[in-house]
Amino acid sequence: MAWREAYRGVVPDDYLDGLSIVQSESQWTKRLEAGEPEVFVAEESHRVINRVHLGATRDENAGPRTGEIYGVNVLPSHWSMGAGRALCRYAQQRLVELGYSRVTLWTLSANSRAIRLYQHLGFSAGPEASIEIGGKSLPKVRYEIAIG
Repeated sequence: MAWREAYRGVVPDDYLDGLSIVQSESQWTKRLEAGEPEVFVAEESHRVINRVHLGATRDENAGPRTGEIYGVNVLPSHWSMGAGRALCRYAQQRLVELGYSRVTLWTLSANSRAIRLYQHLGFSAGPEASIEIGGKSLPKVRYEIAIG
């Protein structure tokens, strides 16, 4: 799981070690069957190397024409090769098609790799908050960009 490697040292190790591919697959199946969120993937040799999921913002203070990129996941073997950048740009285009004029996304404050990507794409840091993961309160930051 890409998440396990991306967040090692940031999220408690015991939480990461307890992640289940079977459980994750079950959760994603339910979400996709419900039609939310929209999910797009990049493939290489019939293998998913990256996924991005998006939809309406979940933030009450983000504004009515704001979409959100809920997550970007790239296999570690493909980090810094452009897959994340390409899918983030695609997600922005898709959100424009859906009628949004702004995009937000959240990332953990310690996720420097993701932050570099988002800044490279023109996102600016916005509000900060915290999230509890594995019994630990972790700071997160919302990034934002105008689109369309």
